[in-house]
Amino acid sequence: ANVYREKGDSPDWQRLYERRETYKPGTVPAGGLMLVAGVDVQKDYLIYEVVAYGRKKRSWSVDIGAIEGHVSTDAAKEALGEFLERRYVNASGIPMAIEMMLIDSSNDTQEVYNTVAQLGSNRLRPIKGQGNLTTMIGTPKPVQININGIRKDGGVKMWPVGVNVLKEQFYRWLLLSRPTDESLADGGEWPTGYCHFPEWDDDYFKQITSAVVH
Repeated sequence: ANVYREKGDSPDWQRLYERRETYKPGTVPAGGLMLVAGVDVQKDYLIYEVVAYGRKKRSWSVDIGAIEGHVSTDAAKEALGEFLERRYVNASGIPMAIEMMLIDSSNDTQEVYNTVAQLGSNRLRPIKGQGNLTTMIGTPKPVQININGIRKDGGVKMWPVGVNVLKEQFYRWLLLSRPTDESLADGGEWPTGYCHFPEWDDDYFKQITSAVVH
């Protein structure tokens, strides 16, 4: 049985909330080496999160927000393109670009493919969760796009994602305990996969802990 399905053992949102850190949202703390963004497609807006990753799979939630409009609208496409070019300053004062942005194509699939094709960046890739995958990422597949009534085959590749595998791994990372200040002062290290969060509100933590048990 998959561990994350055991609701009684799901990560406690309040425990995560109470261990929030004071780094400033919109900045990359020391240790963050690469930025990745995820975009979720809703009926009339897009939700995004930017996460910094460092050594030993440590992560820092850096930015969250929404882009107004359906993914097929010109306004949303323009805003998404601008968001892809956003820079986030790290602890050394250096602006960092988003190296990869993944957009979920489970909803409004064709419109997402078309938007990805029109923006034309190899840093923007559509993904789709598949429960039968036994790996985190499957083999990318060419998909058909339709722009202005013109169909093109293979213009965009969709990347299958093993949602069950990812949820179980994320669950384990969320359950990791924070090292004590004494341990860190003595040269101790953060656990592999530890997730850092700034002072997001309680809704954020309720949503991420709910996501790993559904």
